[in-house]
Amino acid sequence: MPSSIGSKPGADGVLTLLRKVRRAGAEPSAILVESGVPITWTQLSTGNSPPLNSAQLAAICRACVSAIGWQATQPDGRRPMNPDEFRLMCLCLISCGTLKDALERQILFHRTFWSAISTFALTRRGGEALIAMDTLRRRKTFGTYLADLAGLSIFSRLYAWLIGVSTERFELRLAYGEPYSSELVSEFFAGALAFDAPVNQIAFPQHLLAQPIVRSPQDLEALLQDFPFDFLTDKSAETSMPERVRSQYAAALARGVGLPTLSDLAARTGISVSSLQRALKEEGLTPQLLKDAARRKAAETMLRDPRQNVRDVALRVGFRDVESFRSAFRRWTDQSPSAFRKHVESRE
Repeated sequence: MPSSIGSKPGADGVLTLLRKVRRAGAEPSAILVESGVPITWTQLSTGNSPPLNSAQLAAICRACVSAIGWQATQPDGRRPMNPDEFRLMCLCLISCGTLKDALERQILFHRTFWSAISTFALTRRGGEALIAMDTLRRRKTFGTYLADLAGLSIFSRLYAWLIGVSTERFELRLAYGEPYSSELVSEFFAGALAFDAPVNQIAFPQHLLAQPIVRSPQDLEALLQDFPFDFLTDKSAETSMPERVRSQYAAALARGVGLPTLSDLAARTGISVSSLQRALKEEGLTPQLLKDAARRKAAETMLRDPRQNVRDVALRVGFRDVESFRSAFRRWTDQSPSAFRKHVESRE
């Protein structure tokens, strides 16, 4: 169920966004019709709009990004990435081990599908990692500026989400001159912006390249319900330590690899084992509790699939034998794996 956004903040954000998109050459009324949201330009511009929920805001943002992309491609015919291609790219990245692995796979993706309309490269310089994205557009307009800014913002938010850090770690550097620096574009990106770069770039501390991907395919499915068109409601923040640990257990289970040890978790989160244990203790948690929670969730998901037998599920969630798994599952749920499966089947 989409969360509710107050009418004033939601409407004000949409109104400001649509005014910028109109400057890029798109028609606000047509965008609202395309979004399918029951609201008119007259209602917005006169302050008489109804409350908007997060799903409606995402739908309007989706239509805005589509309109901006279309306007930006008109001078040279270079089409933007469509939603299916973006989804395919995300699916390619989610199974990677580290951010560096994900970026190298994204470079391969672009080389395979997009080399004719854009270039994508990763370099390192003085403690920084730089992702250079050249859209090969040589005409600079307010419309191409918004399109490029939206694209860079989407990618930086995706990278931050993959490794569980705040988007504040990422700076966008644009191949646009200082006159554009006076444009207020917080609807697209609220972080640091720099101008007069040779090509569009995303800059971030080089050490983040070694950070593990802490999200699972299931997390990605949930994210893609609104992302990347949720920037009016996005409140990206550093992921909490319990969530980072839980996500690493969940990601390992989803990939069918060994669960990380306490030392692995400490190394991947950049702190000592004792500091990690202390941070979890402050939240009333332990690594074992988080591991059990991830195992339980993964086991329940697999048991819903009738093709998975209990023995295979036990091995997939890290137990050496079925009896140990049955004992743990009964402790978690007060029922056996078979009873859980029958209960699920009876409700379907």
